[in-house]
Amino acid sequence: MKPFIILLLSTTCVFGAEVKSKSGAKTQVASSAAAKFQEFIDWLDEHGYPIKFMGGIRRGRCGLASLHPCGKAIDINQVARGRVIRAYPPGTAAKAASLGIVSGGSWCHSDLGHWQIGGWSGCRVAKVRTPRPTRYATAVRSPLFDNQTSPRE
Repeated sequence: MKPFIILLLSTTCVFGAEVKSKSGAKTQVASSAAAKFQEFIDWLDEHGYPIKFMGGIRRGRCGLASLHPCGKAIDINQVARGRVIRAYPPGTAAKAASLGIVSGGSWCHSDLGHWQIGGWSGCRVAKVRTPRPTRYATAVRSPLFDNQTSPRE
């Protein structure tokens, strides 16, 4: 029998930061993002928003598709893309923005319930083509016709 090694990596060891609501909902995030997320969650708690569950770090590659794998994104009370169990209190997106947290609800393809620090805005900007200048034929004044005007006048 050949020996083999099993390597287990815990996201707790790698990231080591937990954010928690008053209701007991908690999740793991990057240590560099923990203070901002915790302040945001505390604000939601202070405004009477019940946080039932949160999602933080997930497996995968950190990049344009998701900031969850690098611990810079959380989902709060999100049951499906763009759907939460209860509407957020007024001013939530503004509070998040003041902390540098982007709301997925403001994206072109809305992802209400998703909150992330920095990264992609969730919109692909279409390339704007520069229109070609239109070429007009220039009219020539003829002494034979006194009332002739050019197209540009």
